[in-house]
Amino acid sequence: MSSVRLAVQRTLASLALLASVVACGPDVGVGTPTPEPPDLLPRPDIRLVFPGSQPNEDMPEAPIEVNAQAGSVAPSSDVWITNLDDAQRRGPQVVTASLSGSFAARVDAARVGDRIRFVVRLGTRHSLPQDLTVISSGPSRTLAARPPEALPCLTISPSEELTLLPRFDADAEAQFMLENGCTEAVTVERAAVRVGDGGFAYSAPQSIPAGERAAIEVVSTASVERLRGDVLLLDVATPSARGRYALGLWSISSDTSGKR
Repeated sequence: MSSVRLAVQRTLASLALLASVVACGPDVGVGTPTPEPPDLLPRPDIRLVFPGSQPNEDMPEAPIEVNAQAGSVAPSSDVWITNLDDAQRRGPQVVTASLSGSFAARVDAARVGDRIRFVVRLGTRHSLPQDLTVISSGPSRTLAARPPEALPCLTISPSEELTLLPRFDADAEAQFMLENGCTEAVTVERAAVRVGDGGFAYSAPQSIPAGERAAIEVVSTASVERLRGDVLLLDVATPSARGRYALGLWSISSDTSGKR
């Protein structure tokens, strides 16, 4: 009798397991896939970046020396340094980090108040930006952490950058969504591409009424065979406050995005 009971128990257990497999489908045991984080390089570590100083009595655009210790960026990566507020819109300065992740650079055309962006690039990968600002420290100019400049009641999504994946036969489109949580209308005073690698077109609203949303549409042209980057400079204002943003734009062909 006990052997019959044992056989029945085994049969019921097998049926229960079969029912769970049918209910869960072929991926039972695997679970719901967790979205992977973006394939980004680490952001430059500001704690390991040590800028020098430049006397104010010298030329106001004299370069500022920067020395970054080991581990500040990904080993053997390219560090792109861009003065976002350069009136002459000069291209980024590019230096290659050592095997230990250290680098040395000169920040040119650096006036007090300018925003200096550091981005790491390696193949088709890049980091999120690290922004510093040029400050006056006693009789000298140097670099320091950039203070917050966002308009607190304006939400931008995504908050830092867009990545577009055009195909060889089609452009790619994406958007920044601006949500106005202010009690007043937000005016877009400036929207301009800084010109890093180029290849982007955009359209921005002139104003966003209180409580409403609007989009900045961005297009990346087709036939991209390499990683391209740029920065969308956005200045906004209400009658009582202002905000400044520097939003990253990236593009890599979807046909080559898997290559390293």
